[in-house]
Amino acid sequence: MVLVLGASDVSLRVEAGTPCLEQRRLASLLVAQGLVVRAGAPLEVMARGTGASLSLVGTRGAEHFSRTVPAGVGECAAVERIVVSLINSWAQPLSLALRSEAKADAGVGVRSGVEAAFVVDAGELTASGPAKKVTGRDAGAPVVEVVATTIDTGELAASAPAKNVTGLVEVVATSATEVDAGVIEAAAQLELDGGVASASPLSLTLSPAGGRGEVVVDVSVLGGGAIGPTDTVAGTGSVRVGFSLGRFGAVLDANLETERSKGIPPGTVFTTRQWLGLSARAEFLPLETLRLDVTLGVRGTRIIVGGRDYPDAHTFELFDFGGTLTGGARVLLFGPVWLEGRAMAGLRTRVTALLLNDPATNGSTQALTVQPWDIGLSLGLCARF
Repeated sequence: MVLVLGASDVSLRVEAGTPCLEQRRLASLLVAQGLVVRAGAPLEVMARGTGASLSLVGTRGAEHFSRTVPAGVGECAAVERIVVSLINSWAQPLSLALRSEAKADAGVGVRSGVEAAFVVDAGELTASGPAKKVTGRDAGAPVVEVVATTIDTGELAASAPAKNVTGLVEVVATSATEVDAGVIEAAAQLELDGGVASASPLSLTLSPAGGRGEVVVDVSVLGGGAIGPTDTVAGTGSVRVGFSLGRFGAVLDANLETERSKGIPPGTVFTTRQWLGLSARAEFLPLETLRLDVTLGVRGTRIIVGGRDYPDAHTFELFDFGGTLTGGARVLLFGPVWLEGRAMAGLRTRVTALLLNDPATNGSTQALTVQPWDIGLSLGLCARF
């Protein structure tokens, strides 16, 4: 008997608020196991839940899969491994080929029915039935072969499905023509002899912030302060829209500042700025609930300078270009909402100065200088989709 499993595409949806799971990270873990995560895939998987457990439901045509996984505090890494193992096993379309050599004189053949129970318990996979050897690769292997001996009496023995399980996952496979994908839910490297297999722990690697082929959109609203153009601090507000494909992406941001002013009798001089920026971004995921990024780009700045309460006072509007560098950190609050903090530095191409003319002396005084550099800090919220 030979079982052949081939990898399949997966359509993934993780509802907001699901404990221990976040869509981009789960997709990246599945991609690391050799699966293709895309919309409209044959296997549709949805994860949802609140509190101490989550529900994992999968459908592929007429096939339906369902598991409930505990999600206690501090167990998120284990929950991720279990969910990845379940989805990886569901994604394997199995076919069963049974080869028999009937003995014409004795009328002996091999029965095509297979019934077996597999249970994951404390890192050990126990299998009932006459299986002699199982060979496999790691959890991401696209092909696993199961080789079993034939029985001259025409029977392939098996015990009844397991009823009590002390581990986190119970898998039961029973079919006359096919075996449910659950038989490989351990998703580990196996070596079986005499009906008992030991399972090596699942290995995980630090994955990019997003899965390959999956575009993630994030929107941030931030407020803070900046200094540099003048020697006073101005309040700032910004809206940032980012697009990421894996670790890399781009960010479009719009920013404005409050007015900076300086009193010079008999009036006041002032300046204010707004700018648009476009930057390239690289993201990093050191923890499940922490994201870091750095951006480097260009921006166009609109600068307004002028005076009030002076004779013949005017307002001037100038435009300038330059570069910007930012670094940010995001901490997960709940669902798709993150707390974001960001540091910013910018540099323009020229200095802007406002001069006051004195008709009495026919001279001028430099009243305000807008330097070409600025630095700032901001804090706000980010939503990721």
